Amino acid sequence: MSWNSLPVLPSSSFSARDILVVNDTVYLAGDDVSNNGVILYTFDGMGWTGHTTTNLQGWATYVGQYNGDIIVGGAITVGSIEKYLVKFDGTNFLPFGNIEGTTSINQVYNTVVFNNELYAGTGSGTSSSFTDAIRKYDTVSDSWSSPVQFLQGTSSTSNDFKLITYNGKLYAAEASPTVNTELFEVKGDSLLLAGQIDHTVSDFTIFNSILYMVGDPVMSGTISMSRYNGVGVSPVLGSPANLGAVESINNKLYTFSAKADILNGLDYNYAFQSALNNVALLKGQFYKDANNNCQPDAAEKGLSFMACSVNGNNFNSDSKGYYSVVLPPGTYQLDSLSALSSLTKNYEFNCSFPGPVTVSGNQTITQNVAVANNVPVDAQVFITPWRGFSARYGFREVYQLDFGNAGNTAINQATVRVTIPSSVSLDVAVPSPATINGDTLTYHFTNLPPDSVVKALIQVRIDTAGNVMGDSLTFRADIISGVPGDADISDNSDVIKQVISGAFDPNDKSVSHERILPHSKYVDYHIRFQNTGNDTARKVTVVDTLDITLPLTKVVIKSASHPYQLRVVGSPLIWEFDNIMLPDSTTDYIGSQGYVRFSAGINPSLSVGDTIDNDAEIYFDYQHPVHTNHAKTVIVSNISLVEAREEHKLQVYPNPARDIMHIRNMADRSQELVLRDVSGQKLKTINIAGMTEVSCDMSSLPVGVYFLSSQNETYRIIRANQ
Repeated sequence: MSWNSLPVLPSSSFSARDILVVNDTVYLAGDDVSNNGVILYTFDGMGWTGHTTTNLQGWATYVGQYNGDIIVGGAITVGSIEKYLVKFDGTNFLPFGNIEGTTSINQVYNTVVFNNELYAGTGSGTSSSFTDAIRKYDTVSDSWSSPVQFLQGTSSTSNDFKLITYNGKLYAAEASPTVNTELFEVKGDSLLLAGQIDHTVSDFTIFNSILYMVGDPVMSGTISMSRYNGVGVSPVLGSPANLGAVESINNKLYTFSAKADILNGLDYNYAFQSALNNVALLKGQFYKDANNNCQPDAAEKGLSFMACSVNGNNFNSDSKGYYSVVLPPGTYQLDSLSALSSLTKNYEFNCSFPGPVTVSGNQTITQNVAVANNVPVDAQVFITPWRGFSARYGFREVYQLDFGNAGNTAINQATVRVTIPSSVSLDVAVPSPATINGDTLTYHFTNLPPDSVVKALIQVRIDTAGNVMGDSLTFRADIISGVPGDADISDNSDVIKQVISGAFDPNDKSVSHERILPHSKYVDYHIRFQNTGNDTARKVTVVDTLDITLPLTKVVIKSASHPYQLRVVGSPLIWEFDNIMLPDSTTDYIGSQGYVRFSAGINPSLSVGDTIDNDAEIYFDYQHPVHTNHAKTVIVSNISLVEAREEHKLQVYPNPARDIMHIRNMADRSQELVLRDVSGQKLKTINIAGMTEVSCDMSSLPVGVYFLSSQNETYRIIRANQ
């Protein structure tokens, strides 16, 4: 195949939006910023001819064909009459029914013929708020039926909206601004969600009986192409970015870049690509292999929130453990398995690590991944303030207690103690604690199955009498009994420190440490949201594009205020709170709030002076995003004595020690300690909870010098014989 350039258009200010070829005539629809009224050019093999009519204004976004007529759609007016969709007879633009109906519209996105009837995708509303709708044309009355509105009649600021016919069904793809596109199947006046797409849909085509869609990535992602097989949507990895068009020509698939981008080290600008002529679907399920037979059985459930990558491209399993990716021909390796939820942290590959997979064009390969939790006992507790690492002076604040079972056996009974500052007043706790003794609340939890969590809410008032702006508050939760033999005691306690503050932004992001030493391992992030609008929010989406210094494989989600679905699109983490029904702040101030809390591992290569800079975007329903502040952490060479004591103070005694050495953690957070000999060989790893003491048996070690290292300090230990 070769490509030939057509003659240059007469107007350099014309922007093409759509193209159609009928009987060797090329129709090019668009708009001319010089305001000469031209919305359509035709090419007859020799040259271009511009077409307009008296007093025509606006622009065309679509050109198509219906019953032998060329139809042009967009935001078109003739004089003071709004047309939106017109017929073109080769010379003039003629009326094509009254498409407005009973509701004013602003433009026509595109039309399709389905079951021999013409459907139009339209948008109505203001420049900042659109409601998309589908209208059907009645040839007898030369009019349009009442619309099928999206989002149950609520408004959306839609960037792209496309009607699509595929496999005898009618679909609609609607994108809100930078939030994921949703693909719906249209059944009469009902809309059924068919899948979610991580880019806008600017064009589509059918190739080898599969629907391919292209567009601009959303939510800081990298996906520009997806495919739909009638069952589910899968991203196409390795495609160029910012795709404007896709075509199936001579049994090959071509994509066209709308912007200058880089693919395989080369720059393309308005270029076509043919690398995706033959693609394969790799799919499968992460499943809990309870009987260790390395085969998914009927009773074995899928495992959600498992992150993995294929040759460096990240993805995660859905709520039922399924994953799917579309790949060009080649050999690929599933790797970097990690759990995004603290509850599933102990799951590992149960059978042999999945080997490389070689795929060729048009294949569908299923690779299920067996995982198992081989840790019998592992309880965890988190105490999380809904407001993050600050508390508002004189106001009520809510704290969420999460007690989880990350082991593979049920926890029959456990006791958790919560300690609140003496300077705050307890308002209410739901459910009620077993006992309340001053600033100490005690909870008894029973019969907690594996992979599950139980929650409790505690509301306190930050009294003005006993607190001062800038003071710190410490909230603490400890598992004090019921989990003997816990495999990981580092999460048996949790301590949160807040700074008392005044005015605040209700949608923000905060970080646990603004300054850390080199080789620090983790920081905690808290993203807070609040519905400050005037109506209930039905959906909240939180998007966090991780700093490159925070590897996705070391992200662990600790707590969230409401149930959510998690998606990984490249580096962004996307929490989707569907049907959250978040009331507005004037109706229910406390209930209008929500949050997510997660920890992120730090790249060990960071050095003094480096900064970890992270922010987030919050979407309420389909409105424009709320951009949070930037939560920054700086790597420093030293911290103050007070910070040092709080961060890593240890007491080790006796020293020299004969058989037993005692280690007391004076910090209010857990620490991981490593015991090494003089050659540097690791002998033991010791996890110690905050404000606790453990004993280390030294009796099996030869007499000599050893080194006990915490995150930031090293202690010289002597093993003596008497």
